[in-house]
Amino acid sequence: MFLVRQIRTFHKTVFSVRSSLFGKNRSTKSTNSKVSSVQKKSTKKQQRDNQRLIQYYTIKNSLRELPFSNLRNSAVVNFFDQASPLKVELKQANIEIQTNKSVISATANILKRAQEDIRILTCKLVDSQNQPDSSEQLKECLDKISKLEKEKEDNSACMKTLSDQNNFLILKCEYQTFEIGNITTQNHELRNNSKILTDQSANMANQIRICRTHHMNHQNASQCSGNGRLKNQRTFYR
Repeated sequence: MFLVRQIRTFHKTVFSVRSSLFGKNRSTKSTNSKVSSVQKKSTKKQQRDNQRLIQYYTIKNSLRELPFSNLRNSAVVNFFDQASPLKVELKQANIEIQTNKSVISATANILKRAQEDIRILTCKLVDSQNQPDSSEQLKECLDKISKLEKEKEDNSACMKTLSDQNNFLILKCEYQTFEIGNITTQNHELRNNSKILTDQSANMANQIRICRTHHMNHQNASQCSGNGRLKNQRTFYR
C-alpha cells in the first residue's frame, strides 16, 4: 500500500509538471506570435512612411526644376510695370499746372489793376490838358503811363510764356495718360501670360507626379511578385 501511494503521488507530480511545461510553451508561443505580428505591422508602416516621404521629396524636387517655380505673379508685374515713373511725372506736371494757374491768375489781376491805373491817369491827363500850368503833372502822368505800359508788356510776355508752358504740360499729361493706358494693357497681358505659365507648370507637376506614382507602383508590384516567387521557391524546397 505504501508503494502504491508513492507511485500515485509520483504520477501526479509528473503529470502536473508536464502540464505546466506544456502550458508555458503554449503561452510563450502565443506571445511570440503576437510580438512578431506587431513587428511585421510596424516594419510595413515604416516602409509605407518611407515610400511616402521619398515620393513627396521627388515631387518637390521635380517642381523646383520647373521654370518659374520660385517666381510669383506680383514680382513679374512689378518688374515689367513701366507706368510708375510716368505716374510720378504726371503728378508733378499736374502740380506745376496748378502753380502756373495761380501765377497766371495773379498776373491777370496785376494787369487788370494796371489797366485801371492807366485809365485813371488818362482821365487825369485829359483833365490836366484842359487846365493851365499843368506841365509837371502832365510829365508825371506820362512817366507813370509809360512805366505801366512797360509793366503791362512784361506781364503779357510772362503770361504768354506761362500759357505756353501750361499748354506743353497739358500735352505732356495727355501723352503720359495715353502711355499709362498702354502700359496698363501690357500689364494685364503679362498677368494673363503669367497665369497661363502657372497653370502649365501645375499641369506639368501633376503629370510628373502621376508618372512617378505609376513608376513606384510598378516597382512595388515587381518587388511583391519577386518576393512571392522567392516565398514559393522556399516552400517548394521545404
